[in-house]
Amino acid sequence: MPIAVGYVVAHYWSLFVLEGQRTVALLFGDEHFDAYSGIITPTGVANLQVTVIVLGHLLARSWRTTAPEVVPAHAGRHGQLPLLALMWCTP
Repeated sequence: MPIAVGYVVAHYWSLFVLEGQRTVALLFGDEHFDAYSGIITPTGVANLQVTVIVLGHLLARSWRTTAPEVVPAHAGRHGQLPLLALMWCTP
């Protein structure tokens, strides 16, 4: 679960920020609102993506080692094989 959350934040953070501003503006009736995009820079987004993906993996790893009854040991290896095949076969 932490890995999935990390990937969602990594891929959609800038959308959440920009469209979140527009959504709040529309809720309050300001149809001509221009979203502030100064906080979204390519470097900032890249740093955020790497950080949340690494943190998601670290949290998942620590969760698995502290609660081994939740995820069996063999489930992690076998569950990754379809994704590995898909990543390997697509350009």
